[in-house]
Amino acid sequence: MGAKQYDGTLRLNNNKEQIHQMQKLGLFSEYLICPQQSLYKIPDDIPLDVAALIGCCVSTGAVINQEISKPGLDIVVFGLGGVGLSAIMGAKILNSNKIIAVDIMDHKLEFAMKFGATHSINSSKVDPIEEIKKITDTGADMALDTFGRGTVTNQAINSTKRKDTTVIVGLSSTGDTVNVDMIDLCRNQKTLVGSFYSSISPHESFNQVIKHYQKGEIDIRGLIERTYKLD
Repeated sequence: MGAKQYDGTLRLNNNKEQIHQMQKLGLFSEYLICPQQSLYKIPDDIPLDVAALIGCCVSTGAVINQEISKPGLDIVVFGLGGVGLSAIMGAKILNSNKIIAVDIMDHKLEFAMKFGATHSINSSKVDPIEEIKKITDTGADMALDTFGRGTVTNQAINSTKRKDTTVIVGLSSTGDTVNVDMIDLCRNQKTLVGSFYSSISPHESFNQVIKHYQKGEIDIRGLIERTYKLD
């Protein structure tokens, strides 16, 4: 992910062993050396626990940055971790028609309803594709795999209708693949795209998220169920 600084060197070491910083940043440090381009000034009215989530899961799940995004869509989100819940909040901001949450944990599905989901499906109990088609009549306009697994991406693709889009948001395990039905993809003119960290400049994404948070349009604080001291 580009651990070295732009001059090709590293800044951390343990005796003679050099330590890599993920994406030139690293964490769990009181201070760090990083590129100036990686700095973003957080407004004083943004609590640091909220800022931490803006810097990762909320920006990663930014549905609003996809090219297909517009009001009135039927959107389905597979996987309800922090990224999936953020995608649901983004779908709500878009004034989506139906926002369908899919997971295998009932407590996560219940949690998702608090953030804007209009329907929930436990995919360990029913066929999510059939249920999504029942809810939407023909299929979703946009489906997101925020979990990151080939089997889930396949379900997402199969849940969309003609000429619509599946977005891979979650990072899969190394070597995982998507076994796409090529006839379905071709004849129904479906689109499969990848989205890494909201698909746009992180700083622009931070700007968007902070504005929505300051207006009370997204409940980032609600994502935090408990906190722990570092020790």
